[in-house]
Formats: sequence, C-alpha cells, structure tokens
Amino acid sequence: MQSKSGNNYLMIIYDYDANAILAEPIPNRLSITLQKAFTKLFHQILLKGYKPTIIRLDNEVSKDHLALLEQQELKVQLVPPYNHRQNLAERAIQTYKNHFIAGLSGTDPSFPLILWDTLIPQANITLNLLRSSRINSKLSAYAQIFGQFDYNATPLAPPGCKCIVHDNPLNRKTWAVHGINTYYTAPALKHYRCYKVHIKKTLAKRIPDIITFLPHNIQMPNIISKTAALVHILDLIKLLKGHKPHHPLAKYSDDTLTALDNLQDILTTPPKSAVPIKPITKAHNSTKLLRVHIDKPKTPPTSTQ
Repeated sequence: MQSKSGNNYLMIIYDYDANAILAEPIPNRLSITLQKAFTKLFHQILLKGYKPTIIRLDNEVSKDHLALLEQQELKVQLVPPYNHRQNLAERAIQTYKNHFIAGLSGTDPSFPLILWDTLIPQANITLNLLRSSRINSKLSAYAQIFGQFDYNATPLAPPGCKCIVHDNPLNRKTWAVHGINTYYTAPALKHYRCYKVHIKKTLAKRIPDIITFLPHNIQMPNIISKTAALVHILDLIKLLKGHKPHHPLAKYSDDTLTALDNLQDILTTPPKSAVPIKPITKAHNSTKLLRVHIDKPKTPPTSTQ
C-alpha cells in the first residue's frame, strides 16, 4: 500500500558486527532513489564513528550504485542469483518484516494504514534494542552504534496508539475543546520528552509534549501515590548525599550520612512478618520396631509299629 508520503518499498541494511538492522522507506526502486536511501542509512552509522569495510549484496545492482559504494571505500561482494544463504541481509529482512508486522498489528483499529511509513523510526529503535551486539554481548545493537537509549528524555509508546494532545490556548479558539484526537507514531529524538503524532482529522504531523494515551487493548500502568512518594524521597536522599555546598570544605557529618543511610534502608527493606509462621513438620523421634515371628515347621508325627 502506498503511504501518504508516497512510499511503496523499504530499503533494509544489516550490519554484521553490531548485529543491527536499519530500514528506510522509499517511493520506488530507481537507481537514484536507492542511492539516496543507502547514503542516508550509511551516514547514520558513519556519524557515530562506526565504519564498515565490506558490503555484500545481490547482483541486482546498478553501475551507479557500485560507483557510490566505491566512493565510500567499501569492498563489494556480489552473491550469486537465487542464493540467499550467502547474503545475511536476507535473514535480516525476514526478521524486520516480522517485527514491523507485529507492531502494525497492535495499532489502534482506526489507525490509517497510509501512515505505515511513519512507524519505521520506532521500529528501527525497538528492534535493535532487543538484539545484542556481536562485538560486546552486554550491549544492544542500538547501543553499539548510537549509544545508550535514554527512555526518560525520549519516552516510547505503543505504535499507532490513539491519544489526545493538549491544544495550546494560543492556538485554539475561545470555545474550542482543549484536546485533539491524534495517533502516536514515533518518538521525537531531537526534542526533550516529546512525541511525534498525526492528527486524526487532517493526518498532519505535530510534536507535542502534553499527551494522554488511549490504548484499545492495553492497560496502561498507573502509579499509586505511595509509590510516587517513595521514588521522590529516594531521589531526595540521593541528591542530599551528593550535594555541592557553597563552601568547598563544608561536608556532612558522619551522623548525618548515617541517618540518611538508615532512612534509605528503612524505605527499601521490605517489612518482616509480625507473627512468625512455623513450618509444619512431622513428628520427631518416632521409631517403630518391626517384629518378625518365624514359626518352625512342625515335625510330622511318626508311627511306631
């Protein structure tokens, strides 16, 4: 299906060492379009100081694209036709398709499918967050190339989720409603705690910061007041321990630090049961003797003559 932006295809590249899969929507398969999409994806890796040296692709490649790869100082290897086993990108394509279809299937029932290409940026993030790097197994594929993902500065939400965005008083009319029905599509990576949404009525893009999600089949977690208060108290304790006083030699006394440590232990240690529960055990020292009685066979009577 052609998207609202006119895209019909996806270009997918796979980085073996980082184990990362990246995709870019494209409108057609013309040589100039493929070169533009490849350059965009390739530069995302180069900007993070991660430069591949060898590229492997099928033999359906134009001369102009080969010239572009040579300009990037890449060693090109073409695999034989109909031999997908020698091209690891073929397996990556199937993995990306499964991940993207799963996300597309979880969108709101009223989500317009012509916005499918707006879900690609988040699919690139979530898929690579789930994959581990081959260089360092403790890092995700996303962290290997782009660094650690900051969920606090860039929160994520279910793709295609229906939401209501607060309309600023300077933009709305006097008696207009204060919220606009929209669909969440992707995080706003260049904005702090903002989201990329599309207005339901006009399908226009907007980047708000005040938003309410309305998932159709997912129960959003609610933070109770007790949990929120505990989180703020622990943050306050952490802030007090690492404070920077006005005087460089002024420090907390040992009694103050000990009191803060005790307070943190009280808040984080689960309470013990007031009445200890004794385990049910079997009776002890119960010994039974097994008595075996053996009867001697009786001697048959003898007859005397």
